Amino acid sequence: MKKETYIPIAHICGTVLFLGLIQWLGMLLVLWLYDIGFDDRILLYYILSVLFHLMLAGFLIIQRKDFYNLSHRRFLLRINIPNYLSLFRISSMPTLAILLVITWDYPSLAVLVVVFTALVFLSDLLDGFIARRTGEITKIGTYLDSMSDYTVLMVISIVFYTYRLIPMWFLWVVLIRLFTQGLGMGIILLIKGKVKVETSLLSKTSIFAIMVVYGLHILNLFISSRLLSRTILPAVDVAASVILAASLAEKLVKLWQYAHEEEPVLPQE
Repeated sequence: MKKETYIPIAHICGTVLFLGLIQWLGMLLVLWLYDIGFDDRILLYYILSVLFHLMLAGFLIIQRKDFYNLSHRRFLLRINIPNYLSLFRISSMPTLAILLVITWDYPSLAVLVVVFTALVFLSDLLDGFIARRTGEITKIGTYLDSMSDYTVLMVISIVFYTYRLIPMWFLWVVLIRLFTQGLGMGIILLIKGKVKVETSLLSKTSIFAIMVVYGLHILNLFISSRLLSRTILPAVDVAASVILAASLAEKLVKLWQYAHEEEPVLPQE
């Protein structure tokens, strides 16, 4: 049997490094243009962003075999445009988070943040559209879409807490839900070299519950209602937390089952 050739590790590392450099140099440019000091928040951003990109590169290297074109049934030797767009969106999350946080102290950043956010979310529409139109749908693309959805939720949650729109305990519920699932998937990747990305009704409901909570907290900024702020919001927060806990339990059970799933034995030639 002819051995398949997978995408080179050097190409993956070079791509992630290039995307990281765009973010880091772009952030330095923003600091210079808007005369923003290099404080502890910016330093933390660079440290976490570097670690984030290292983990992203590690994930892509482990999943090299999933750079597989499902339409043409062949392995990719280079990252295609749809995957580039997905990786750009994921790479942008730390930068978007810090921009949203420091906009509180530098309101002049608001226009830039809106434009940058629009570009990030536009990439979410373009990657799928381009993949379908050009026949470049890949297996790794499904993983990247899930990763981008979770990183977006993480960024939104941190920003909402920064602006005191949600209580700290709800932020921890969301972060524990996302981090625990991510950690579980990472462990399975190390053990088995691959992981299944599955969605369920409960998983979709948990994401919907988070969006409802955030929508109501935004609404509370514009509607001065004691009923909403003192009764409805606390009840919705608790209900969403219960859904998130149930969804996490379901994910952990599925990951445990997959970790102990026997691999099919291929017939000898």
